[in-house]
Amino acid sequence: MVKRWNSLVDARRKLDSKYQKTVTQYDRTKKANRSPELNAAYDKYKAELKKLPKAPKSELKKVRNMDEVFRVQGGDAAFMDRVMSVLSSNERKFESRGGRNPMVPDYLHDVDWINRPDKASVIGDAYRQALAENDRRAQQSGLHLFASQWHLWDRIRRRLEPHEVMFPGLHKIPGMNRAQLEKAMNVHKEAGYWSSVKEAYREPTTGEIEMRMKPTRPMPGGPASAAYFMPATPGPRTPTQATPTSQPVKVVMDKIYRLPEKEKEERKDRAMELLQKFIEQ
Repeated sequence: MVKRWNSLVDARRKLDSKYQKTVTQYDRTKKANRSPELNAAYDKYKAELKKLPKAPKSELKKVRNMDEVFRVQGGDAAFMDRVMSVLSSNERKFESRGGRNPMVPDYLHDVDWINRPDKASVIGDAYRQALAENDRRAQQSGLHLFASQWHLWDRIRRRLEPHEVMFPGLHKIPGMNRAQLEKAMNVHKEAGYWSSVKEAYREPTTGEIEMRMKPTRPMPGGPASAAYFMPATPGPRTPTQATPTSQPVKVVMDKIYRLPEKEKEERKDRAMELLQKFIEQ
């Protein structure tokens, strides 16, 4: 991963150097005066940039170890892209050496296809190994596989992540008013869920120092105090009209977590103002 990040930095620097004149000309030319050729060249630059780190040039640095990968802007995203590329599915031919390909599950071979496909997408070897390890851990702990994998993942993250829960009749619950929503959001904030800041952590099983998210804090009012939908209370209410209450909350939370690290803390108060405006609409 360290070599991968450093190669991305080199590629980004070469791209910036290659298109330096184009970007400068584009920025200095009014929109109405930009030629089709200039727009096309700039669009090509932006398309290639999507595959590379997007940090400002002053923060585009090479790293020496994994700790530094997670500290640089864009390091987390590059790491996840690399992980997903390893875990992604593979294509396998149905037929191999004149017979059934054993890498394609029998239930796909046995389908009475109208038009039999030539290939099938199957999960990657790394993902398959992870499932096998999760299954082994689940049998040791006596938990079902789904519960067991979250038990492991939550320990690694050092936090229990809130989840959205759907249930019959949810749409009949009236929208929460501003005070109720603000109270729920403050519970999340005080518990530390609005922050993804990492710190050095010694992994107890290996003794290695890793960068992990800071653990969350207990909720004095219990998990129910963090719910977006709570039992109705007396007083004036501001019902939602076109969308469920959770939608504007999600929009605002997305606005926060898509910001660079340096801006997150500065924008959280502003995000609450945006949330209130969404509720009023």
